[in-house]
Amino acid sequence: MFDRAFDALERGDLEEFTDAIRDRTDPACEFRSGIGSVVGGGSYRGLDGIRSWFADVLATSSERHWRNRRYESRGDELLVYLSDFEFTGASSGAPVSTETGAVFEFENERVVRINSFTSHDEARSFAETRVA
Repeated sequence: MFDRAFDALERGDLEEFTDAIRDRTDPACEFRSGIGSVVGGGSYRGLDGIRSWFADVLATSSERHWRNRRYESRGDELLVYLSDFEFTGASSGAPVSTETGAVFEFENERVVRINSFTSHDEARSFAETRVA
């Protein structure tokens, strides 16, 4: 699911992204973005909120890649996602590279919470607080 979703975003295909996550995302899923300086940050609710946030990512970048994707399972209900996010600003043409991480929390095999971070260490540390 995740690789398919990020592959779609790299191509700029918001419809394919939405299709990739629809069946595994709880309608009340809460997404908290740690990338406030890039695309507005904040909290988003449900599939429409997640889609809206990533639509902003696509609108503000002309090229984007999530490289070196890794997944660390913390039991059946927690998944830590880590990658190197590289993008080119749509207006400036400036290349940007940063770590990114997210903690996905599951209930009944559906994502109910996503917290994203601008470093792998932050994501892993947050995950440890959720496991305890």
